[in-house]
Amino acid sequence: MNAIKRSLFALAISIGAIAGAQAAPLTITAGTLLGVDANSRQLIEYTFGGSINESLGLSGTFSTLVGVEVLGSSVYVMGVGGDIGLVDLNTGAVTFLFNGGGNEGLGGRGGNLLISNFSGTVNEYTVGGSLVGSFVVAAGGTGIDGVGTGFMVANYSDANVRTYDAAGAMIGSFSTGLSANEISGSAFDSGAGTYWISTGFGRDDIRNYTSTGVLLSSFGAQASWINGLDVISSGERPVPEPASLALFGLACAALATSRRRKAK
Repeated sequence: MNAIKRSLFALAISIGAIAGAQAAPLTITAGTLLGVDANSRQLIEYTFGGSINESLGLSGTFSTLVGVEVLGSSVYVMGVGGDIGLVDLNTGAVTFLFNGGGNEGLGGRGGNLLISNFSGTVNEYTVGGSLVGSFVVAAGGTGIDGVGTGFMVANYSDANVRTYDAAGAMIGSFSTGLSANEISGSAFDSGAGTYWISTGFGRDDIRNYTSTGVLLSSFGAQASWINGLDVISSGERPVPEPASLALFGLACAALATSRRRKAK
């Protein structure tokens, strides 16, 4: 190894160490579930089998947390007062964005945020806070997420899950088999076409259902109040840390230097 290569190698090791030290406390991992626990005020990432990958404590002046949504590399949460906030995945700090008027569920479709109100209203906003549309659904919804061009609402009052089309007309429903007042959050897995339901109020588990209501699996949440839930699909990917980008650039530069030397 010549002097130039030795220097580049040493620098790469140094930058790699910095990247490791600066890695975000919460990494957006495709093929997992992300829940928000209102009791401990933290995000919890689960495997589909129920193991906890990682968690991140949240800070800020938000009221009781009732929803979470991952759009791209960004994570949004909602408080029961309707405030929508953006989570800093490095520190857990929540920055207020706008008030969406909801008090029960946060989801997403087509890059927008879906916000459900217990009274039976669903509002769709851009992430910048512009109202896109409003829909009337069955009252008692406590969890929401996009389903294709439509959306689903999990109902606290009767433990049913209802699916609506893009215009807000109901096109299907199924019973979860839970008791009334047990559902606390929900999410749709677009890859598998299945529905995930979180429960609270003493049951505190997370369940996976087919679109017809067949229970596929369940596991204990290991948290007392998973009020919001989202499936992180393969479309969500973390933004590389600055040090990681620097390391990548260094590797490219080293490769280019090596090629130029060989060409001489």
